[in-house]
Order: sequence, then structure tokens, then C-alpha cells
Amino acid sequence: MIIVKLSGGLGNQLFQYAIGRRLAIQHKTSLLLEDSFYVKTPHGVTPRTYELDRYPIVARRTTDVERMSLWFYSSGFIRFARRYVHLPGKFFYIRENINQFNTEALNLPNNVFLDGYWQSERYFFGVNDVLRAELQPKLPMSQEDIGVVQKIQSCKSVSLHIRRGDYVGLSSAYNHHGLCGLDYYKQAVEYFANTIIDPVFFIFSDDLDWAKDNLHLNYPAIFVGHNSSHNAFQDLRLMSLTNHQIIANSSFSWWSAWLNPDREKIIIRPKKWLANENNSWICPRDWIAL
Repeated sequence: MIIVKLSGGLGNQLFQYAIGRRLAIQHKTSLLLEDSFYVKTPHGVTPRTYELDRYPIVARRTTDVERMSLWFYSSGFIRFARRYVHLPGKFFYIRENINQFNTEALNLPNNVFLDGYWQSERYFFGVNDVLRAELQPKLPMSQEDIGVVQKIQSCKSVSLHIRRGDYVGLSSAYNHHGLCGLDYYKQAVEYFANTIIDPVFFIFSDDLDWAKDNLHLNYPAIFVGHNSSHNAFQDLRLMSLTNHQIIANSSFSWWSAWLNPDREKIIIRPKKWLANENNSWICPRDWIAL
């Protein structure tokens, strides 16, 4: 069995599922998702909801008893875990070092308990096609979504994602992630204006009012804001269907770009993904850094 500790929003959950799924396939075993973060959110952290149930994933969530047993592992009380554990076998607890790419994660044995974000396609290389199939939402598009798709398909479409939310409202998030400024978006828009003919920009944001007030483009732009935060997976799907993308330093943005099936896609991403860490391994090499 492979166990992955979940935390964060949809983008982070997708990364955590992806590494667990690769290891589960490699060892021909099952995948268990430790979900205590969504039962009781830690203090000082942005509350999130479990969203992987929107997809036909091959995994299950922990039971109450399993969740308590795994708490001993992640808290360092392994000797108690062995006494009270209600899981088959012995598990090796692995915590990610977020300041570097964790090479050892590529060759982990069976029966590991992974704790981290694991933000790189290198962590799930080899099961790309499996993930692309499993990360298609189970729920159909709404009529409003279908209308947006029709507009996307009628032009040279570029999605532009602005992430604000806790990056602005929570100092710990801002200090860790930083924030993409208007200069970045203006530079990215001009890149597309000089690269493709008649681009149309589809704007997505968790603060669409701010985007409307501050993002002044000299090109056709459509602001997409009909989906609520509870249906963020629908926006992720819509973003992935545009021809090209301008992404924020956000795992949500990252997955919309990675799931984009267009072989000719151009992805522009911020040169600095996190505020203080070296993180060159997070984005694929063919994405353009500005």
C-alpha cells in the first residue's frame, strides 16, 4: 500500500495524488489518501475542501481509525503507531524537503507514507497518460461552461489566470509564494500579441472584480466568473481547453496548463515560482519563464 498525506487546495491535491498513483502503479498496490487536513484544518492555514472526488481517481480516503493511526507516524511517535496501528504492514514515513527536488522519491519502495506537496511532473513521470485520463471531471459541463467552450473554440484562445486570495490576505502565504504583478501579465499578453494572430484572452481569477478593475488589455478579453469556488474544477477544465495559457505561480494554474492537450500550446509562467526558494524543477522546461 502507498499512503499520501493530502493538504491544500485542488492543485496541491492533484500533485499529491499523482505521485501516489505512480508509486501504486509501479508496485501494483493500492493508494490510500490521508485526509485529516480536511477534517480539522491546522491553525493559520487557509481552509480547503477535499476535491479529488470530482475525478474518477483510483484511491480511497482514510477511515477515522486509519487517520488516527497515521497521526502517530507523522508526529514521530512511530513506536505507538506500531502498537495501535490499524493498517497492514510497516510503513516508512517520508517528508518532502521543499527546498530541493527529492530524487529519492523516484525510487521509493512499497509501504511508504508520503508527506509533502511533490510539485513536479518528474515525480509522476511514466504515468502521464493514466493521469490525463483519470483527471477528467466526472460531472458534465454546465450550459454556461459549454457556452465558454464554444467561444474558446472559435478563436485563438489564451487563458490568463490571476491568483490572489490567501496570497494577498494571509501573510504566511504571501511570504512563501509571492504575488505575480501586473507587469508580468502585461509582458505575457504582449508576448502573445507578437506571436499569434488576433489572440483572445479568457480571464480567470479568484478575485475577478480586482482583475476587471486593474487588468487593462488592448486586446479582446472575456472575463469568466460564473463558477463558484465550490466548482473550481470546472474553471480548471475550461482553462485547459484554451490553445495557450498565461499562468500564475499557483498549482491550480500549473495543472490547467499540464492538462492542456494542445500539442502546439505555448505556456507562459512566472520566472520566480516561490518567493524565496530555488524551484527550477517545478515547471516543465518548455514553458516560457517571464
